[in-house]
Amino acid sequence: MAGKFSDRAVEGFFALLRAGLGTVPLSRGQSSLSYRGPERAESISPLTEAEWQEVLSLAAQQSVSGIVYAGVSALPEEFPVPDSVTLSLMAEAGRIRRRSALVSGVLEKVLKQFEGLSPVVMKGPAVAAFYPSPELRESGDIDLNFPDGVTAPSAPDGSSHLRIDGIDIDIHSDYFDLGLKPKVAVPSPEATLIMLSAHILKHAFSSGTGLRQICDIALAYKELDFDEGILRALWKDCGLTRWNNLLSSFIRRYLGIEAPLEKEDATTGRLLEIVLEGGNFGHFAADRREALASDAGARKADTLRRILRKAPFGLRYAPGKYLWYLTTLSKGNLRGPSLPSSS
Repeated sequence: MAGKFSDRAVEGFFALLRAGLGTVPLSRGQSSLSYRGPERAESISPLTEAEWQEVLSLAAQQSVSGIVYAGVSALPEEFPVPDSVTLSLMAEAGRIRRRSALVSGVLEKVLKQFEGLSPVVMKGPAVAAFYPSPELRESGDIDLNFPDGVTAPSAPDGSSHLRIDGIDIDIHSDYFDLGLKPKVAVPSPEATLIMLSAHILKHAFSSGTGLRQICDIALAYKELDFDEGILRALWKDCGLTRWNNLLSSFIRRYLGIEAPLEKEDATTGRLLEIVLEGGNFGHFAADRREALASDAGARKADTLRRILRKAPFGLRYAPGKYLWYLTTLSKGNLRGPSLPSSS
């Protein structure tokens, strides 16, 4: 199941991730991937030096080192953690905090610049607020949407691009990925959840998706006051019910957070394979790294190959959206970057 990582390292990693997300306290013992609920303290067995290095690698590839740092900080005092691991995570946590502060400062400037135009902050700093320690959520760029449409598309994903103090700001003409046009107010809790879900699915269709985005929506489910009936109706209207059943089942099983679903999906292992295979946006799959180092044409061709390779997944969980995405890319009008954003 763990692929290039050992099962014990993956089990320990998820236990620490759940603790860092505030799901359950940790105790010393035997960890397990079959964890399913927050009703008990979770146990984790001591790891070898090599397994700890795998945990560090997993955390980095999934862009959740800050959350794993919080999980390690929650371990019982007597739990053996190598000094090299503690120092590495402390350094990463410091870097993440500095980046988060920089992004927050830039966002404040941008919102002041667009004062009166009511921009909606998508992903990034908006979802960081759902975390127990928002400053430990790895920051990428800033994504904005103006409900009344303020900009003409200029980038492949329909966004206009700014750069302030080294931080990228993308102004999106569309709030939702995959051509979705749900009948829901933007902003609203339900719109946020549909937007986050579709964003994860778009990347799962192509280069891959990682745990940072799944943690985002898991904590959004936990913190937002949404109407579950309205949300399920939106899933149905958008053709995303089966996908969201899979995603919510994954969140419940591996992150220990309650998420709405109509019927639990027992095939969460397929999504776990996608997550572990390539990490954050699929950047850590060996052949993807080679494509990312190439020109734009090679990257786009690689994205198309990956979408075709994901046909069994796409046609099972969201066939309408998968075919739309494939057709749109094939026509050379991809509504989503061939080089994924870092939100």
